[in-house]
Amino acid sequence: MKTAPAILPKNLKILKDLGEHIQLARLRRKLSAEQIAERTGLGRKTI
Repeated sequence: MKTAPAILPKNLKILKDLGEHIQLARLRRKLSAEQIAERTGLGRKTI
């Protein structure tokens, strides 16, 4: 079984910040995670 490659701390911070920015933009637009998931074709957990 393959293991996922380790994410460097610098990249982890970048990804975390990106996620926070996306969440804030979603909340400013008063959209639920379910609405975003439906519009993007992704699962709610992925969003």
